[in-house]
Amino acid sequence: MKLLATSMLVIAAVVFLVTRVLEEEYSWLGYIRATSEAAMVGAIADWFAVVALFKHPLGLPIPHTALVPQRKDEIGRGLGAFVQSNFLSAEVVSEKLESIELSRRIGLWLREPENARVVVSELAVPASAVSEVLNNDVRELVDTVVRDRLSETSVAPMMGRVVGAVVAYLREADSDHHVVGDLDVRALDLVERLRNDQQLIAKGEQLKHELLEHPQFEAWTKDLWDSVQHGFGQAAQTTESIVQRRAEDSIVLLANQLLHDEELQTKVDAWIESVVISLAEAGGSEIGELIEETVQGWDDDQLIDRLEPPIGCDLQFIRINGTLVGGLVGFLIFAGGQWFL
Repeated sequence: MKLLATSMLVIAAVVFLVTRVLEEEYSWLGYIRATSEAAMVGAIADWFAVVALFKHPLGLPIPHTALVPQRKDEIGRGLGAFVQSNFLSAEVVSEKLESIELSRRIGLWLREPENARVVVSELAVPASAVSEVLNNDVRELVDTVVRDRLSETSVAPMMGRVVGAVVAYLREADSDHHVVGDLDVRALDLVERLRNDQQLIAKGEQLKHELLEHPQFEAWTKDLWDSVQHGFGQAAQTTESIVQRRAEDSIVLLANQLLHDEELQTKVDAWIESVVISLAEAGGSEIGELIEETVQGWDDDQLIDRLEPPIGCDLQFIRINGTLVGGLVGFLIFAGGQWFL
């Protein structure tokens, strides 16, 4: 487009020179000479106007040229405010979300099994990453939870309940009481002591605390978490795993329910709208400041390289139109002078 606009200026200049030389011999060439002369004026004037937006024409520091670089800070501030007020306001976000029926679109997409499979597969990656990042923290949490749970549980009475349950099972299994016999009496005595003998209870608590403080107990809780993590990770990342299939089925089921339950759609849309509006309002000022600081951080060349290309063709059309309009006006002025004066 630059080449075309410049070529039109060059052609107008060549036509002007040729007609200016031959005009005395061929008077009718005056119309063409006047048209080309005015076309040159229009082309040069609009070239100056276009260049003056971004640079000093011919490198000359003419006042009110290179407007964009000189007003870089104002452009950044205005652009940030424009985006914040016109794209991140609650009214704009709410109106857009209501018009697109987002919950219904989500339901239509998720009810396709292959899309549900994609969602599960994609979620497995960040879940695994989070698990790796928090691995040590979760290990410590598992150790703390298990340790606290055991600390709150009295061992002896619990063992008494276990022994009582075993005796009851044996008694039920041996209807003639040939096997239980004396064992039944001794076991019931042990159950009673485990429940009520304070000395035996204290001994059990001492043994429990020794167990909790033993290094092997911490190693056991860590191994417990590692086993659970490994098993879940393998299940979630294996294409044909039961965990993945159930997750996919659950997503499809939820999607179908979302499509047929208007009340649920309304709730989901309201929730999405509230979240997006909150994020837009909370982050709107930060986004505006980010745009402002980014634009202000560009040097002149960077600013021109980012702003000029998207509107470059239109700017060159200004030059082309200036050449054509200038030529037309020049023709009319010359013709009017010849016809009426």
